[in-house]
Amino acid sequence: MKIFIYFLIFQSLIYSTDSLGNSERNKQKNIIKLLNVEKKILTKKYKRNPIPKWRWHLMKIQMERYKIIHQKENEKFVKTPTSLRHKKGKGWFFKKSKALYKDIKFLGAGIVKRWPRFKENDHVYYSLSMNEINHNNPQTIKRDVPRFLKMALKYTHPKNHPLRKAILTGLAEHYYNHKKYDKAIFYYKRLLKKKNNKWITKHLFNLSWSYMELNKPQKALGILERTWRLSKKRKKGKPVFIDYSKQAMESLPLFFVRAKKVKRGVRFFSKQKNYSGDHIMKMAKYARERGEFATTMTIYNSALEEEKGRKNRKGMIGIILTKLDIFDEFKRKKRYFNTTQHLVNDHLKKPIPEDLRLEFLEKTQRYIAKMQKLSKKLKFKNKRLTKDILVYFDFLKKIDKKNSGEYAFYQGETLFAIEDYDRAIPYYFEGINFYRKNQKDNKKKNKETVQKIFDSIFLSLGKSNLNKKTLFKRRTKAYHYYLAIYPVGKLSSNIYQRLFNSYFQKKKLKQCRKTLARYHKNYPKEIQKQQFMLAKLFDYAAHKKDVNKMLFWIKKMESGYLSFNHTYVKKAHKSISDIILEKAFNEKDLAKSTELYESTYKNTNFTPLVRAKAAYFLGKISISSLKTKESTKWLHRSLKIIPTSQIDNFENDYLNNIQEMVNLQDFSNSWKLADSFFKKACKNKNKFHLKNDFFNAIVLYSTVDGKDNVALKNFKKAKECSIRKGTQLANLKYMTQFYFTHNEYDKLDHLLSVYGRYDNKLHHFFAKSFVGLYWDGISQGSTKKTKYALKHLNSNLLSSFSLNNSLTKEIRAIISFSKFKKELEQESITFSFHNLEKKFNEDNFNKALEDNLIKLEELTSKITGHIKTGYPQIVAYGHYTLFKNYKAFSKAIQNFDPQMDDENYKKSFLQSMSNLSDNFLKQSEEQRKIGVSVFRGRGIFFPKASKMILKDDHIINKIAYRYPSSLYPMTLDIPSFSRAHKAKKRGSKK
Repeated sequence: MKIFIYFLIFQSLIYSTDSLGNSERNKQKNIIKLLNVEKKILTKKYKRNPIPKWRWHLMKIQMERYKIIHQKENEKFVKTPTSLRHKKGKGWFFKKSKALYKDIKFLGAGIVKRWPRFKENDHVYYSLSMNEINHNNPQTIKRDVPRFLKMALKYTHPKNHPLRKAILTGLAEHYYNHKKYDKAIFYYKRLLKKKNNKWITKHLFNLSWSYMELNKPQKALGILERTWRLSKKRKKGKPVFIDYSKQAMESLPLFFVRAKKVKRGVRFFSKQKNYSGDHIMKMAKYARERGEFATTMTIYNSALEEEKGRKNRKGMIGIILTKLDIFDEFKRKKRYFNTTQHLVNDHLKKPIPEDLRLEFLEKTQRYIAKMQKLSKKLKFKNKRLTKDILVYFDFLKKIDKKNSGEYAFYQGETLFAIEDYDRAIPYYFEGINFYRKNQKDNKKKNKETVQKIFDSIFLSLGKSNLNKKTLFKRRTKAYHYYLAIYPVGKLSSNIYQRLFNSYFQKKKLKQCRKTLARYHKNYPKEIQKQQFMLAKLFDYAAHKKDVNKMLFWIKKMESGYLSFNHTYVKKAHKSISDIILEKAFNEKDLAKSTELYESTYKNTNFTPLVRAKAAYFLGKISISSLKTKESTKWLHRSLKIIPTSQIDNFENDYLNNIQEMVNLQDFSNSWKLADSFFKKACKNKNKFHLKNDFFNAIVLYSTVDGKDNVALKNFKKAKECSIRKGTQLANLKYMTQFYFTHNEYDKLDHLLSVYGRYDNKLHHFFAKSFVGLYWDGISQGSTKKTKYALKHLNSNLLSSFSLNNSLTKEIRAIISFSKFKKELEQESITFSFHNLEKKFNEDNFNKALEDNLIKLEELTSKITGHIKTGYPQIVAYGHYTLFKNYKAFSKAIQNFDPQMDDENYKKSFLQSMSNLSDNFLKQSEEQRKIGVSVFRGRGIFFPKASKMILKDDHIINKIAYRYPSSLYPMTLDIPSFSRAHKAKKRGSKK
């Protein structure tokens, strides 16, 4: 018993802190030692005399040891690393305390079982319940704690026993914590009968919550109000009960809402000394969470009336702002809008406090963001929603004027999202106008926003469906705004040009001049672009034939404005002169037109180019009047003064005029004019685009005019003017063809001697032309052509050409054929028996027959030798000759009619001669068939022999059709004619 008293003295010291220092740990060790000593003493006493008293003291000693040991184990557990905790397990750290827990339970159970009438059994049961709570096992707590406490309550007989109050409190709180509120209420009511209890406020607080949890809010509210009142009760300046007023005050908002006594609640909180409105807001919050819109609004309206009575404007605005959240939460859009509008109007009359203004601004921004999100979800199809967004941005512009430009931009973006570009643009302009007037404020942020606005403006203008007039106004307005903010910037140079072009399209020339002046002032180095802009103004004046305006600009240029070079100024002068020329050109009276051109040509103040054009048009007029000589005179004058650098501009015109002269059969002046132009233009050959056409014209028309020396001279100049080799070759072919066609063999020989070795393609052309000429002579029976062709085919010139195998073979065949034909013509055979008809002598007849047969055999042998060469012409002609001679011999025998006395002999003789004649006729027919097969295979046709040999019109036509394509030279296209025609077309287009 002494040890237990000693322990109680040190109990408060031991548990004064959770985390013990070194001195405290030493004290704990000492106490543990003392408790261990006391335990040994009590154990010995109990063994000697086992009475409940010693066992109860031993149980208390163990309980104190449990507290100290459990605390030490807990400290060790907290300090141990997490990985080791998981490895060991929690039970490993609390082994000793668990053993003590079991020992205490064993000791207590033994006492109440063995000594059921022990006077301290109420304390034993209470200690057992505390032991379960300390051990903190949820299962045993739920099962054993109420059982032990009820048994303890059973053993506490005196009504005012101090332990009885603790037991009832334990039972009430156990059932309260385990949410068995009806049982908790039973025990709290028993506790409340004890009036001398300072913890009555706590019990009332828990009792009120128990009723609330059982959904009896009105009863709960009354108990909680009593809790608050008792907490405030004072006696001699000291509180009578534990102060639970704060806890009650925190719970009262919910209780007023649940009990549907919100007006009473507002009055209650309003009467408090330190009223701030927070508890009323909590009431509203709880009502909102329960979805009670009407209740929530009643709370706020009541609070608003209270603030009005206090004349607290800030409090009123705060409540209104909170109401906005309620309207948003309960989707009362119209009421949200009306309230927002009311606040905005109130702010415009008298600015609301800054902190509330910022809160209002944030709420409105958040609400707009919510609407924008919804609009996006609906794919921007809800027009009403879009309209509301625009209106709320108008509210923002009124309550946040510093950023009204940005809000205007967002309004434009809202309309841009629904592709309403026409309505978006004015909002963008509003934003830009704002930043123009407030450029000094927050330059960095403004710069980014302004750039975004301009990007949106230009994009909207590109997609807009506005009419042209409105679009022009908005576009120029956008350009002016941009240049007002960025007179010099990233895009400013391009904007000046776009603004100029916009005004120029509308022919607003005054604005064009002003824009050009601003551009030049801010970008003095971009001269070329500015020159181009002025050139457009000048060209427009020229288009309108406004000579005065043109002279105005020319004077500006000559004064050095925009640094125009001398060449452009000359072109400007030329434009004026061109206008005069155009007037002459459009003059319907030919005499007046001619007079204007002549005066222009004679006026030396005009540039040479203008004068050259005047002379050219005079030549054009002359040729239209069929005066080719007069036309040539003016065209030569024009050509004389045309600057060499600009002669390429006249190529098509001159080529067309040359063609006109050719059409009028004036070949002489046509080639002379072409020659003069060619000589001058070749000095600037890099710009002489139609030089090949002019070269063709000179060669073509001089050849036709009989001036072949002129044509040949131009071939020497061809290299100097870089005439294509193919063009030269085509012209040489034309000259050759022309001479072939017109039988001008002397000129052909001269051309062959000069250009015979010019090109391998030309070699083939010459060789093929002579082959064609030979066969043409054969077909026409022209000895002159065949002799001339053979002359060149036998010459060394052609034999030295690099000809292809087929052409070489063809030439060899012709040479062999001509020799073979000549030999056959010299060795012609005549078959006749006329001298033997009157005085028939058989011996003489046999000898004559034998001589003729020998001749025919020799001819056959000779022709067969030539046929073996394989040339188709020789083969065909050889078989044709054999056919002719065999047939002639057959007819000679058939026509022989001798004078004989013996008729029977004569008849027998004639019969044998007829058989002989038929035999030779068959041989003749065989030669004809061989000839036909050669004709069919080779496509050869001789007009004189065809009908006699072939005897078939179908075969004749077939071979005659094939004959020209294989043996005649093709007629060449004359390139100069076709190209002149194309040049004429190009000239007309120009």
